[in-house]
Amino acid sequence: MRDNKAQFISLLMFLVIGAVVLSNGFIARIAAQSRDVDVFYEIQPIGDVLDEINKSYVDDPAYADVVEGAIRGMMNALDDHSAFVPRSAFERMTEDTDGRYDGIGVTIYKKDDNITVFQPSSGAPAAEAGIMAGDIIYKINDVSTQGMSLDEARDLIRGPSGTTVHLTLVRIIDEDAREAETVEVEVERGQIPIESIAESRFIEDSIGYIRLSDFKKSSADDIAKEIERFKDKQAQGLILDLRWNPGGLMSASKEVCELFLPRNTLVTYTRGRNRTDGSEVEQMRLFTER
Repeated sequence: MRDNKAQFISLLMFLVIGAVVLSNGFIARIAAQSRDVDVFYEIQPIGDVLDEINKSYVDDPAYADVVEGAIRGMMNALDDHSAFVPRSAFERMTEDTDGRYDGIGVTIYKKDDNITVFQPSSGAPAAEAGIMAGDIIYKINDVSTQGMSLDEARDLIRGPSGTTVHLTLVRIIDEDAREAETVEVEVERGQIPIESIAESRFIEDSIGYIRLSDFKKSSADDIAKEIERFKDKQAQGLILDLRWNPGGLMSASKEVCELFLPRNTLVTYTRGRNRTDGSEVEQMRLFTER
C-alpha cells in the first residue's frame, strides 16, 4: 500500500529545494521583503491543500497541473492586469507578435462540435489547396477531430514550413437536402503573415483611416507604408484607431509613437518596489528615439 504521507513529504521537499535552486534564493528574498508579514504562515494552507489532494483525490494528481493552477490563482488575485501565462500560451503570443507563423493560413472555429473552417487567408496554402469556408475538418493526418479542442486541432494543423498536413474535409453541398461530399487535401505548410492593420481606407476622400488590431514587430513599418500611400493621394489628415486593440509588444508601440511624436517624448514609465526596503521606485522610462 502506498505511503501517501511519505510521498507527499518527499514531493514537498523536492519542490522547496527546486524553488530555492531555480529562483536564486527565493526564501531569502521573501524574508528580506516581507518583514511585516509572516509569509510562511500565509502560504501554509497551500501545503495543507496539497496534502489533502494527495490523500483523498480519487486519482493520482498531476502535480505540475495542480501547481500551475495555484500560480494562476495567485496572479489572478492581484488585479485585472496581472496574469500567469503558460508556456503554450506564451508560444502562441510570440507567434502573434512576431507577425507570422508556420502553418496553412486558415481560421477555425467550433460549429455543432465540429472543427470548421471559418475562412482561409487569401493567397495562403489552404486557399491554394481549395479549402473553403464552411468545410468541416473531419480528420487531420488520419486522426479524427471528434471531441478535439480548437487548440489541439490548431497544433496538429500547424508545423514547420515545407512540411505537409493531410486533411479530410466534409463539404456541405446542399444543407436542405443534407448532401455532402468528402474532400481529401494535402497542404504544404508555409510562413503565414499576420497583419497588424485590420483596416486602412479613406474617409470622405481626404482623411486617411488606419485601424490597428494590435502591436506586432511589423506594426510601425506597416503603418509607415500606409501613411506614404495616403500622402501620395493628397490626404489632409489621418485617424489612427486603437479601439479594441488589446496591446502587444511595448517596443512595437514605441516604434509606432515614433512615427507621430517628436524625439525624446515620454511614451510610458513603470514604478515598482525597492527590493531592499519596500519603498516605491521608478523602474523604467521609455522615450521615442527618432
